[in-house]
Amino acid sequence: ATSGLSTVQSSSSSSSSPPTINPIDYQSTNNKRKRKVDRPAQKRIRGSYKLVSPEQKIMIHEYAEKHGVKAASKLFQVAPSTIASWLYQKPNGERTSAIRNKEAHSRILQWIQARQENGERVNNRDFHSYALATMRELTGNPDFAASRSWCSNFLKKYNIQLDR
Repeated sequence: ATSGLSTVQSSSSSSSSPPTINPIDYQSTNNKRKRKVDRPAQKRIRGSYKLVSPEQKIMIHEYAEKHGVKAASKLFQVAPSTIASWLYQKPNGERTSAIRNKEAHSRILQWIQARQENGERVNNRDFHSYALATMRELTGNPDFAASRSWCSNFLKKYNIQLDR
């Protein structure tokens, strides 16, 4: 058995010589899919990411608009591609704050608990209308829809059973 090695019969007419054994040289073959023998696969090392606060993001955004992406990248040590993507987003870096969402969620939970403690039934329609009004008010997003999936995920997240 020649485990992993190929055998080649010499083309000479003399059959008394033993067959020559040549190891496979991956470097000399044209098959690019095979890995080279002398260089094992290397793991790719991820770069470290720098966390940037919303205030810093606005400051970097303004600086990049005045002085360019490369200058902002060097000064603030943030990747140029990241800064360029910020320039195409909302100019002031506004996003719905997770803090406001938490406040709205806690207010909705308190409302449900208060009604259930008073013996009142909370059905899907009442929950939806209260959640819609509360989320729109506290997050400042008039387009918030409180879709069926949002309501379902909210109830699952806090393990709440409503009356039907």
